[in-house]
Amino acid sequence: MKTVYEYWDTVVGFASGVVLVLFILSFHFVFTNRVISNFFLNRRNNIQKLIEVADEKNWKELEYIRNWRIDSFLNENFRFRYVNDLVDSNRILRKMLLQQNHYNALLLQVSIVLIFLVLGIKFNVSSFSLPAAANIFLLFSIVISALGAISFWLDRWQFVVIMGLLLIVNVITKLDYYNETSKAYGLDFKITPAKYRVDSLRAMCSEVNVAKDKVLTKNILERWRQKNSPELLAVSHELPIESRAHSSRLIAHSSSKPHLFIVCVSGGGLKATVWAMRVLQKADSLTGGKFSEHTALITGASGGMIGAAYYRELLLRKKQGENIDLYGTQPLNDVSKDLLNAVSFSVLTNDLFLPRSNYAMGELRYRKDRGFAFERQFHENTHYQLNKLLSDYAMPERTAQIPMLFITPSVLNDGRLMIISPQPVSYMMGENVGENMLEADFPDAVDFGTMFKQHRAGDLRFSTALRANATFPFILPNIQLPTEPAIELVDAGFRDNVGSKSALRFIHTFGDWINANTSGVTLVVIRSYDPKLRQPNSTQGGLLSNLFNPLSFAGNYLFLQEYEYQNDFSLLRDRYEIKNLNVLNFNYTPSEKLRDSPTSFHLTKWERANILASDELEANKSAFKALEELLK
Repeated sequence: MKTVYEYWDTVVGFASGVVLVLFILSFHFVFTNRVISNFFLNRRNNIQKLIEVADEKNWKELEYIRNWRIDSFLNENFRFRYVNDLVDSNRILRKMLLQQNHYNALLLQVSIVLIFLVLGIKFNVSSFSLPAAANIFLLFSIVISALGAISFWLDRWQFVVIMGLLLIVNVITKLDYYNETSKAYGLDFKITPAKYRVDSLRAMCSEVNVAKDKVLTKNILERWRQKNSPELLAVSHELPIESRAHSSRLIAHSSSKPHLFIVCVSGGGLKATVWAMRVLQKADSLTGGKFSEHTALITGASGGMIGAAYYRELLLRKKQGENIDLYGTQPLNDVSKDLLNAVSFSVLTNDLFLPRSNYAMGELRYRKDRGFAFERQFHENTHYQLNKLLSDYAMPERTAQIPMLFITPSVLNDGRLMIISPQPVSYMMGENVGENMLEADFPDAVDFGTMFKQHRAGDLRFSTALRANATFPFILPNIQLPTEPAIELVDAGFRDNVGSKSALRFIHTFGDWINANTSGVTLVVIRSYDPKLRQPNSTQGGLLSNLFNPLSFAGNYLFLQEYEYQNDFSLLRDRYEIKNLNVLNFNYTPSEKLRDSPTSFHLTKWERANILASDELEANKSAFKALEELLK
């Protein structure tokens, strides 16, 4: 929530802006306009000259206006006043006065555009940012002003000119100078692009690569198991160094096996971000920190992953000795701060007017756009604690200090998942990979680290990976990767909105190890919605509604994903005999008044309060209680 200082800063800033704008406008109109009486008196002796310079078009318009009968008008006090005979008898002067006002309006419009060009240079400075609603209002104001100017000055040619301008804009924006896409920050686009073809993907998940990557992940799981078996870990430390390699056998045969948790978080804008943070905080607090220690993997989509990644970073910093209030209100305040204003302001001042600002990472340079503005604002909100590279998490994950985290945006071109992890995970590229891959099989996912190893995959900005995972169309730009043909990343929710597909594939891959070394595995699914409350829309409608009704099926992808998740879960538990496989659901259920509130990167104080109160719902309280029982 905002502090008193922040409220006063907002109020003073708004009031100062209003006063400044009024002063500028008053200065402009006082020195460039005159009341009609002054205008008439200054030109009384030159009426004949003004008439002589009036062109034929003006005379025709004056003749047309002369036929109007105007007896009275509505003044600024909403009172009827009679038209002054002097003014009515000098229509030519009124015409000239209106022309002067049009010139002044044009000058003002050009000045506004120049101001936005200047703001575009400084769009990454928070002090210059404007609220999203103001940005939308200004954008439409500029469009309407431009159309009005064209309509007035070009008259009958306005339609031709507008169409010509649209064609020119279309041609110019095809040029590389203006059409440069948003590239993944940290990757090297100067070297030869990676081949994105089925045969290349099959080679990445070959038997050798998959076997090697499985061994590395099993080593992480072994460290996770030792960390969560303190009595056996103590025995292991007492053994001679040459005998510690065999200590895992003691743990495998122990009756006290740790329970493994996998966290799946859904998309849903800042609602999902705050809800994921709230659930992780409370789950860890109720269990005395055991929950995060027993969590081996976090995966999911969009906003939920932002909240989970931030919690994991705070957990790591606390373990490294920093003074972090892990269960306090500060983390919640950080992730609930607005992200939409910076994005909309960037669209208005940078993406439309001056799309040529650059951002440097070492010797690599990238285009600044609304994606850059999103990351910058996110870092400011979270005190730059996630301003890291992907590789910075490699060692903490390998030593099981923190859970592994799979970021899984969708590939726009073909719908595959892009598995972004600091660990090699070729085994996640399909159900049948490695030794089980048949000739007809082809991967439905891509191991990011393997594919872009030569392009500095480890140098990918972690915030860019999170942004790729939350790239909703139009709001954020698609992220291009250095491949041939070029591919782009979009929101993970289009393929897997809760991360269940990745979680179940991970369990399937390491099912034998899980059965032998754990007391069971539980999926902790954190959704920003309750799937049971989602009701299908009515199909009844008029002619136009029925015409486009078949297309509405594409909008039901969340229903389809839930059906697939239930089916995959049942297969994994029954057919593949994963022992003691459970699910705990934590669903955010909005109140009736907020049921139709939109998914956005902005939260109102009522939405935030409603989210934080959802952990007291009976279903969620029962899930927390069940979680405590598993970790006793």
